[in-house]
Amino acid sequence: MSEPTTFISILKKFWEYVESGRRHTTNAIFLGIVMFFGLCFLILILTPSTKTDVIINDSALKISFSGPIVEQESGTKITLEMISNAINKKKTILLHEVLKCIALAKENPKIKGIVLDIQGLRPSGISKLQVINKALIDFKSSGKKIIAIGDMYSQEQYFLASTADEILLHPMGGIELSGFGRYRSYYKSFLDKLKIKVHIFRVGTFKSALEPFFRDSMSDAAKESNLGWLNILWGQYKQDLKKNRPKVKIENIDEFITKFDEYLKESKGDLGQLALKHGLVDALQTREELSKKLIKIFGENVESKTYNSVSMAELLKEDRNSNLFKFPSSTKIGIVYAKGIILDGDHPKGTIGGETLSKLIRKARKDKSVKALVLRIDSGGGSVFASELIRKEVELFKKSGRPVIASFGSIAASGGYWIATPADEIWASPTTITGSIGIFGAFPTIEKSLGSIGIYTDGVGTTPLANAYDPTRELNPTMAKSVQQVINKGYDMFLDLVAKSRKMKKEDVDKIAQGRVWAGITAKEIGLVDHLGDLSDAIKAAAKRANLTDYDITIIEKDMTKQEIFFKQLADNMGKSKMIEFEKPKESIEIKLLNIMKKEFSFWLQLNDPQNIYAHSLINKVP
Repeated sequence: MSEPTTFISILKKFWEYVESGRRHTTNAIFLGIVMFFGLCFLILILTPSTKTDVIINDSALKISFSGPIVEQESGTKITLEMISNAINKKKTILLHEVLKCIALAKENPKIKGIVLDIQGLRPSGISKLQVINKALIDFKSSGKKIIAIGDMYSQEQYFLASTADEILLHPMGGIELSGFGRYRSYYKSFLDKLKIKVHIFRVGTFKSALEPFFRDSMSDAAKESNLGWLNILWGQYKQDLKKNRPKVKIENIDEFITKFDEYLKESKGDLGQLALKHGLVDALQTREELSKKLIKIFGENVESKTYNSVSMAELLKEDRNSNLFKFPSSTKIGIVYAKGIILDGDHPKGTIGGETLSKLIRKARKDKSVKALVLRIDSGGGSVFASELIRKEVELFKKSGRPVIASFGSIAASGGYWIATPADEIWASPTTITGSIGIFGAFPTIEKSLGSIGIYTDGVGTTPLANAYDPTRELNPTMAKSVQQVINKGYDMFLDLVAKSRKMKKEDVDKIAQGRVWAGITAKEIGLVDHLGDLSDAIKAAAKRANLTDYDITIIEKDMTKQEIFFKQLADNMGKSKMIEFEKPKESIEIKLLNIMKKEFSFWLQLNDPQNIYAHSLINKVP
């Protein structure tokens, strides 16, 4: 027995050394990473800035768009991802910061105008762009000028540029006008070939969310619904474009797009000349010509050899410094952002966790200095269970005797509308996507797929419903009927909530529900919203209901941990640094296609309602 015992002892000892070495190696690597990033952080914060904090007279506020415009930054549970995003210049632009800077620039006598560098703007939604355009028009009332610059202008980029006094385009550039559309991938034939059966449970004539699983094309009802709101949004785009830029010499934009090839032929295939000829831009200028023009208007910065300008970050920093000794008001209006898909549980910013958002609303309710609450919603919906948890917290805040105003962003549909039902008032923009009052559920089974390759599931249970949710077995008919009854009950509850909120008869709500999607302007006509306006209008409405004249606005959000603060500051400094910069490779067509598929399926994979019942519009991209 001594030899085996000795051998086992040696093995144990050897394993202890291996395990100890692994732990020490892991700790050393982690410590090395922390030390490396810590050293980078120190270098970045100690490196003196080449720019002065003083705004030079007659400077331009340069607003450089480098990503989508959002109302709330997305959070991440992986703090190293913050650094990766910063290094690769993956940014978002906060809407409230853009609006703040435009307002500050209007009042600052040292700022002569605004330069809109729109080239990096990514799809953001027309409703957000309308808010910025409104602020830019107000800025122009001061007599100051706005100049938009870009090599090419997408449809969204051009919409934002349309308020400028001058729109400048590179001679090799062009303007993209194509209209709005909604197209989806359909999987019925694909699923049939794989012998996958998706059991569908839904309520609503227009609840087309699940059509891709049982059709190969869009239904007539879905086309009717989609065209309804798409035409309204496109009409708003054209109306605003003509109002913002009367110089445009195109009588019929739809006809111009439809016969684009004929118009382009007249300009001998030159997109820049076509844009200039029809008044879409004011001048075609090379980089050198553009630089000289801006220097002539705003003066030359001796150090950088470019025009005098101040960035948004610099302007916001100056404003913070000037308000260091300002005493905050003891009276507040709280804003809670509800952005993204609604999921059960706790989730970071960018998604709506039922528990997470409920805690924030509860936090506002327990804070006696918060005299009114504005719930800012930008969500197509999600989990019914999570939506109800949030709705209940909103209702409890209202029962505390303080007003609640719901303010809709680009989209507030299905579950996004559900959580707004207790509000005293609902505000939406004319181009908000809302409604989609309907419920659905889906359960795929793969018993035939497995059977085709010789794999079968069998066994016994104490009742016919044992292991009823096993996807390798055919769905039990009793379970299928039960799920549909739960779906019907959920829809009936949804109708009751809306009827009570909107002071309508239940049968009248049913007529405008059925899962149908509406544009904000139509939603007001049919009674789903009270007023048309943006977030600032909703805040004023909250102040009026609470009888407030002197108040501060506070954003109620989850506090960051010390670790998250450290990584965020490190990421921000790395993002600003010229020392650490990598050029992001251009995406190939193949990568773009894979990303589309990834986005499509990742949506379904993150759904987590405990009963698999959802109120979602399935509109994940709003024009």
